[in-house]
Amino acid sequence: MPFEKFLEKRFSFLKDTPFSDFHVLNPRNVPRSDAQLVTYGDVQVMNMVTHFESVLSEEEVTNIPRQWPSLKARLKYRQRQPPKEVISDLLTENHPDVKAVLVLVYIMVTLSPSSAAVERGFPLMNLIKTSRKSQMTNETRGSLMRVSHITTTVAEFDPEPAIQKWKTSA
Repeated sequence: MPFEKFLEKRFSFLKDTPFSDFHVLNPRNVPRSDAQLVTYGDVQVMNMVTHFESVLSEEEVTNIPRQWPSLKARLKYRQRQPPKEVISDLLTENHPDVKAVLVLVYIMVTLSPSSAAVERGFPLMNLIKTSRKSQMTNETRGSLMRVSHITTTVAEFDPEPAIQKWKTSA
């Protein structure tokens, strides 16, 4: 499925900002003209930063607008490549000059706006929001979010099913 159709299908009922603003992260939408590139996406990126501010660290809120020009340049340079490949490469390469703004890309590719679980996840993200959050790997952040989502108390937790699965999967 082409990247554009994927985004249209995934976010079809979300025509309002900030979700409609994710289109600026599609390399095929980046203008070829340097004059147009100067201000391209600035408003949309600020809309996304404002909307997701509660799950972003202070450092990310500050650095995303600063790093947006670098990401725009990278997107423009690779706009003839398949968008899915460009996004995947950017996330894998994780260049320091675009590290903060890539958080918006992570949000774009992982957000399931129709899921109530995701909406419950934003306040949980605040629980792990620390000065070191931006230094955590995605795996660590994901693990902390999964632990935060567990609603079973220690007293109610039954380890037996997990133990049985472990014993039988060896």
